[in-house]
Amino acid sequence: MEFLDCRGCSQALRSPVFQCSFGHPHFLCSSCCDKLPESKCKTCSGADFVRCRAMEAAVNRILLPCKHGCGENITYYGKEGHEKACKAGPCFCPDPGCCFRGQTTALFDHFTTHHKWPANNFIDYLWQTCFAPEVYPPNPSQGTRRLDVPAVPGIRVLRSDEGHLFLLNVASLESHALKVSIVSVQANTEEPVYTCSFSYKWRRDHCQNVWLDRITNSSLSDGLPEDCSSCILPSVLGGGDPPLLKGIFITRKVDDEDEMEWEDDDDDDSSFDEYEDGSSFDEYEDDEADDHDD
Repeated sequence: MEFLDCRGCSQALRSPVFQCSFGHPHFLCSSCCDKLPESKCKTCSGADFVRCRAMEAAVNRILLPCKHGCGENITYYGKEGHEKACKAGPCFCPDPGCCFRGQTTALFDHFTTHHKWPANNFIDYLWQTCFAPEVYPPNPSQGTRRLDVPAVPGIRVLRSDEGHLFLLNVASLESHALKVSIVSVQANTEEPVYTCSFSYKWRRDHCQNVWLDRITNSSLSDGLPEDCSSCILPSVLGGGDPPLLKGIFITRKVDDEDEMEWEDDDDDDSSFDEYEDGSSFDEYEDDEADDHDD
């Protein structure tokens, strides 16, 4: 595919494309053409560089498949950028010395079979379902909505019913403290779209609520990221049961368009204006007014 590269900078050609006026296959991108004195071809004495519409049509019509198998067909000049940002790209095992790489489905099997890391399934919900969970009734076979796991040092794999993968890491620190961190395993995705909340029970009568509003995304190509979402918690002093991370709730944020659709549904749904006995909010207000009149 070298004929689709600029002769000057060796980068993929995109419109506008310029060609030697003698008709030789000397193609330049706009940037390289502007750098030539009087736009003259260095190879062909006296030849100018002129716009080549045929080559522009070619670079826009020749499509290549993504090497990650996402199903997208991309122009040659857009292929490199697409594959760097493709969500179907590979993720990596963060264990030092392990060279395994693959998509998240294969990675989950690798974590649980090769490294024997404990795993839990949970149900992946939009953030609104915290307030109206009855809209999406859970399927017990897919996991639970909230997880309770022991806060013991090590990595635990969390997988949603939609296949999203998370690593929950608990590390012991000095001064009787624990560092709890969580990372979303995603290939080439920069924007965090998940939040996490849980209660930390470290003594029988001591419980602490924790909220992480930005779960870091990472392909784990450099191991577990040092700047991933984390918190420092006290460890158990003395004997007794190990501390517990209770009610781990991972929720998926929504974009503005999804949020607007949810608000429209709320406006159209009159079921929220009724109580369990079937009476409406307006009826309740009328009864209250009658009581005051009496």
